[in-house]
Amino acid sequence: MEALSKAGAVVMKADAIEYARRHRIIFSLMSSFREGRGTVVGADRSSGDWPVLGLSFDRSILILDGVAGSRAEEVRESVAPKLGELGFAPLSASWIGSSDGVDSSLFMVFREDGIADPPAVPGIVECEYPWMKGRIRLCASVTLITREAGPFGRICSQAIRLLRDEGFELLGYNAVDRCCHFFLPSDDVVPAVRILHGKLFPG
Repeated sequence: MEALSKAGAVVMKADAIEYARRHRIIFSLMSSFREGRGTVVGADRSSGDWPVLGLSFDRSILILDGVAGSRAEEVRESVAPKLGELGFAPLSASWIGSSDGVDSSLFMVFREDGIADPPAVPGIVECEYPWMKGRIRLCASVTLITREAGPFGRICSQAIRLLRDEGFELLGYNAVDRCCHFFLPSDDVVPAVRILHGKLFPG
């Protein structure tokens, strides 16, 4: 995370890095994490029979706020003062669909001092929006890259079931073609990566 401090900013994975730079998935994923945001913990580029290409995790702080993505910019402007009080600076927002079917806006933020570890504040933060009172959940993400076409292939569905069966609190998930993001409480990210890596990767 030291590199993150030097970078001073983080660019959100825009549409899974533009679908991993048009299919060169592993190269692009590794490039996107060169600033210390995460780690590719496994990759199999040789066997055409094995569908999993990579698994990564991101310890930067994410905020899942439960409002429609069309209002992302308005929400960000509303939430920014509250985040500033907590020592955060919001960077960008992107729509995801949450696991309970409710539209959500996702915000990636980082500490103003560059520290990417979860802050010493409660996981739930109350914030007054102009049109509603919302609850903000600090969380982090796990990204699964596969060879399977379609947003919810066999591997992504298996990973969702696996996380739930293992007792993880799945706050939300988002899938694009050959890429699936899982959003969990920050403290669960490393255990979740270990579970997914052990169960989904050969050997």
